[in-house]
Formats: sequence, C-alpha cells, structure tokens
Amino acid sequence: MSFLNIFFLLLGFQQPQDSTRQIILKEIEIEGEKLEDRQTFKQSRIESHIIEENLSANLGDLLTLETPIFIKSYGAGGAQTVSFRGTGASHTQVYWNGINLNSPMLGQVDLSLFPVAFSDEIKVDYGASSLLYGTGGLGGAIHMNNRVSFGKISDLRLTQSIGSFSEYVTSGSYSKGNDKWQSVTKFYYKTAANDFKYWNISQSSEPVKMTNINAEQNQYGLSQEWHYQLNNGDRIGYRFWGQYNDRNLPPSTTVPDSYGWQQDAAIRNLIDFERKRDDYLLTANFAHMREFTSYKDNKSGIDSKSMVDIFQANVRYSYQWFNTLCLRAGANATLDIANSDNYDEPNKDETIRRTQSKQDIYGEIEYIPNPAWSISLLGRQQWIDGDLKPTLPSLGIRYFKNRIMDWEWGLRGNISRNFHAPSLNDRYWWPVGNPDLLPEEGWEGEIAFQLQKNKEKTNFSSETTLFFSYINNWIIWQPGVFNLWRPENITLVFSRGIEQNFQYNIQTNHANHHFFLNIAYTKAENQKPKNDRDVSVGKQLIYTPMYSLQAYYRLSLGKWKFTVEETAYGKRFTKTDETQYLPAYFLTNVVLSKDLNWKNQLFNAQLRVNNLFNYHYQSVAYKPMPPRNFLLTLTYYLQ
Repeated sequence: MSFLNIFFLLLGFQQPQDSTRQIILKEIEIEGEKLEDRQTFKQSRIESHIIEENLSANLGDLLTLETPIFIKSYGAGGAQTVSFRGTGASHTQVYWNGINLNSPMLGQVDLSLFPVAFSDEIKVDYGASSLLYGTGGLGGAIHMNNRVSFGKISDLRLTQSIGSFSEYVTSGSYSKGNDKWQSVTKFYYKTAANDFKYWNISQSSEPVKMTNINAEQNQYGLSQEWHYQLNNGDRIGYRFWGQYNDRNLPPSTTVPDSYGWQQDAAIRNLIDFERKRDDYLLTANFAHMREFTSYKDNKSGIDSKSMVDIFQANVRYSYQWFNTLCLRAGANATLDIANSDNYDEPNKDETIRRTQSKQDIYGEIEYIPNPAWSISLLGRQQWIDGDLKPTLPSLGIRYFKNRIMDWEWGLRGNISRNFHAPSLNDRYWWPVGNPDLLPEEGWEGEIAFQLQKNKEKTNFSSETTLFFSYINNWIIWQPGVFNLWRPENITLVFSRGIEQNFQYNIQTNHANHHFFLNIAYTKAENQKPKNDRDVSVGKQLIYTPMYSLQAYYRLSLGKWKFTVEETAYGKRFTKTDETQYLPAYFLTNVVLSKDLNWKNQLFNAQLRVNNLFNYHYQSVAYKPMPPRNFLLTLTYYLQ
C-alpha cells in the first residue's frame, strides 16, 4: 500500500540556549507541568542546544548519548526499544505534550519513529517520577514537548544532512506570530540505503564480509501548530502530527534469505487549553490518534495489518499557596479501539475489533516549609474497563541548599507503588492471548545525594542515585502447547543499581569547556522460577547491560565547537541461564561545527563522525550495526 493510500485512509476515518544561538532563541514557555515541580524525584532535561545539534537524529539515538537508558537497536533503520533501570520496553511511557504515545496493542513505542526535529524540549522522568502523568512507567517516562511563544516573530530554519550509506535527511520549521496568535510548521524527510559492510561470524568459523541488504528506509513527517491568546490571557491551541515510515527489514546474520517489510503511519490531533494565573495553572486537552501498521515476512508468510484509534482527554490543575504549599490534581480518560487480523483465526476473512477504556484520577500535595525542605505525597487511582486497579501512593522528601564553604549539598528519597497493565496483544493475540493476565505491580524507590558548586566562571554538579524496584506478576512470553509462545504472569523481578552523573563547566577568556559523564550499574534478576527446570533465578535479565557509560567533552571557541562523545555498554545476556551473551562495546563519535552570522541570518555547518574507531558490534543478537560513518549537516536560520 502506498504512502498516499495509507495517509488518506487515515484521514478518511478522522473523528471528532546556547550563546551562539541567541539570534534565534527567545523567551519561551514550555507546555504542561514545569520540570522543577517534583523536587523529590529524579528528572533530567536534554538542553536545547543539544537538540539543535541533533536535528537529523531520532529520539532513540539522542537518548543513547544523553541518558543511562539502554536503547535496543535492531540494526540501522530498524526498531529501537527501551530498557530503563532493568525494566522491559513496555515499562517506559512516552508522552507528546502530555499525551501518551505508547501503543495500546504492543504496550511500547519504537523510538526510531520520532524525529528529534519535532521536539523543542525533551525531558526524562526516572522511576516513579512518571506517576504525575500516568501509570505503567515502572522504568520511567520520556516527554517530548513543544514551545508556545507569543510575540512578533517570523523565524525560518532549514536543515540538510548527507551521510554514509546513502543517507539524506531534510527538515525545516517556520514560525510566524504576534501577541495574539502563533503558527509553527515543521517537516521532516529521511531516506537511507543502510547498505554497509559487516563481518558475519554466525555461519562459519571464519568471519565473512557481507553487505547489509534489504535495509532501505523512507520517513516523512509534518507537524502544524496554531495557538491563540484570548483577551484574559488564556490560550487555546491545536496541534497536528502526521507521519509515514516505510522500511525494509534486513535479514539476520543466521538466516540471510529472510526479508521483512514494515509500514507505519500515524495521524495525531491535539486540542488544548491553558489558563495561567499568579497562584494556579489549569490545563485541559483532548487528542485523537490513528496508527496503522503493516508487516510482511517472506520466510514465515506473515502478512499482518492493524489499525488503532486512541482517544485521550486530560485535565490538570495546580494551585500554589504562597511559597509553602502546592496542590495538584487531575483526571484522565482514554479509549482504545484496535482493529487487527491477528485477533482471530488467520483463515477468517475479517478484522476483529478489541476495545479498552481507562480512567485515572490523582492528587498531590507538596509542602515546602522553607527553601531547603520539600515533602510530597501523591495518590493515583485507575480503572480499566470498569475494573478498579490498585491504589498507587507515592512519598518523596528532599533536603537541599545546605552550604559547606562554597559547596551546596542535598539528599532526596522517595518510595512509590506502581503497576503496568497488559497490552491488547498480551490479552487477545490469536491463538495465544491471555485475557486473564494480571497487571504487573510492585514498589520502587530511590535515594540520591546531590552536590554542586557555582562560581563566576566554573560550575560543577554531581548526583549519585541508588534505586530499586520489586515487581510482581512480571509478564513474559514463553513456549507453551505446540511450542506456541504465550504470555504469562510468571516472574518476580528485583532490580537495583546506582546512577552517577557529573557535569563540569569552565569559562576561560576565549573558550568554554564542558564535561559530562553518566555511569550506571544495574542488576536486574528473576526471583521466581517459571517451573522446576528453570535456571534463570538469580540471573541477569536478558538484554540488560550491567554497566553503561555516556560521556562527552565539548570545546566552544568563538564560533567553533568541537565535541568528543563516548558511549559504552557491558555484555548483555541473550539467554536466561547466562550461557550466551553479546560482548561489551564502546563507541566514540567526534563532531566539529562552525557558525557563520550575517545580519539576521545564521549558517551552521557540522561534520559528525560516528563510531570513529570502526567498532563492529551488535545491540541485538544477529542484527549488525553500522561501522564508521559520516554525516555532514548544513543548517540555515533566518529571523
């Protein structure tokens, strides 16, 4: 089915910064709750200049460089799923301006489908910090937000990237507005052959050099926003995001004659309202999203199609009483309507519809007796198809701003109950779906020590976080009758670890030096045997690296920037008994860029070298990743 056919099919069913960037950055307002609202939980934000420097990347690639989240990549152009603090792909919730994007069918998202160019702000909630927005984020949550800025503006950005393996990425944005209204248009296009050479060690004792075939991909995307400010200062807005992705899926290194094809299309519509006063903030939104997926495989004969409609409505209210008390409350309602030919016998010429409804309410009180102390208590309640789910309490305490000479230090601790409901595929996939599955539920918490020192030309910050989660009724797919894999509530999983972050910035007379380091240790073990022969108890969960590192050094010298990036992951077991694993790997990237200013225009040229030392590795077994590759990016700004 062609792009236009899918696009119109979806439409037919629609229902009711950085100093060198000061030429283009303005006073802005980020939609939704402020990042600083939950002082007692860990959150992080990817800086706006980092987003600007990675406009041709997808969300998974950017998170790999900036966070301790492990992104499982199924090869160049393939899917990218999340492993966050030892949890599964469905345990990380992804939001777009407060709207949950996790597929109700799969329960997870493919981060390769989200262009960085469509986001103005990206932030990460760790663990139960995600409870402010919804349930299910046992690992955490990722937020993609967009700015609203009223004022006389007329800004244009055009970006063109050319890279190895016939990669071409074009994106752009245009903003126009005044004190009453704002319009923002963004577009994105990517095509790549991904035909790199790699060494295949799976089929013989000697490595064989092969070409990654049937790996072509095409991505198209368009977003449009309109915002209007009423006379009393209230704001109403409409956001549209349409996207189409067509990609071939290359064979694995063990089955070289197996080919796959996948098409993904999405239409997202969002209407929102905001009322902001000195002492309170009220927001409301309603979204309708339609997603279509088609998958084919020549070896198995699979020809699968599915379409899902998602309706979401949210109301959030925050009230600030002086500087000592903040009250938050909200409600959410979601209706999912899924149509799939995999929810009944494949020989039946019909598509089966499955639905589910969810309703949430929550309330939080945050008490700040003085600038050093913060105590928060949150409660959330959810119903799924009318069935009352566990009440989820969350308690957090933070102490900060205690000075020792020029140093400030603080402590933070929290504990929460959380749960994750099974997906529609878990419940209804024919013939192995299990409608009697229980939600995954348990407790999670963290303790953190923060240290920082700010002087005129130097800034240092450090945060050490100890975390744990204890999740019961963990859902896994395991072989059953006739060797058909079936989801079951089997496993009890205990995850714990430590995350260490350092940042150091020093300004000299002519240059700025910035150092960034993330180190994480994660131990995630099965605590409960599936049967008498299960030897996975006490073993690390598959595809969960015990060690990870992200680091970079950035030198800014006038209009020049030079960056060295490092990412490293320990070995990942591919069998539950730890008898097979993928070896550890480290990657080095270097980036050189320069700005050229002329009147109200800015030109930026950037050269990126990924995998500088040509490391041959796999993120997922039998799915080779690209060797050394180059990406040249030219960006033009007009204000």
